[in-house]
Amino acid sequence: MRKKMVLAGLLALAAPAVWLGFTEYGSQGDYALGFGKQIAGGWLMVVDVGSPVEVLVSLSADGGVMMNSALRPAGPNNTGGWLDTRYNTTSHGSWKRTGPKTFEAVTLLFIQDNDGNLVMYEKVFMNAALNDEGTRFEGTGLIHLIQQGNDPLDPAAPVLVSIPVGSCTARAIR
Repeated sequence: MRKKMVLAGLLALAAPAVWLGFTEYGSQGDYALGFGKQIAGGWLMVVDVGSPVEVLVSLSADGGVMMNSALRPAGPNNTGGWLDTRYNTTSHGSWKRTGPKTFEAVTLLFIQDNDGNLVMYEKVFMNAALNDEGTRFEGTGLIHLIQQGNDPLDPAAPVLVSIPVGSCTARAIR
């Protein structure tokens, strides 16, 4: 009887490990123990979209992303224009590993007018590489502005404007 209980206990402990070994995340081993742990945390990023924009980025070990920049962008070179009457919300999305030190991310945020009405969606694509020390990542990206009323998750949604991200550089907040 005692042998059966010990065997049942070992099986109960081993079953989750075996199950995780056959899942997408467990087979890669990136998240909890590897790459995900290296990039998890807060980052201060500078994005070049014609002028520099500072963005706070939070990356979770399991693939989540949240980004926050100025709530009210002043437009290129602080000239104002139509952007002066728009507000950005927090951006939410996900990242996945694409190589030994590289990853890609996709996030989505709302752009609202002065009254809080949704004007358009901003979908951000980013490819980046982590340095060997795990203290910095650099990359490029693309921003799609999608008019309200369209499904921003539909790859065929019409894009009003595509803005290339010439470079982004982030430093770990530690």
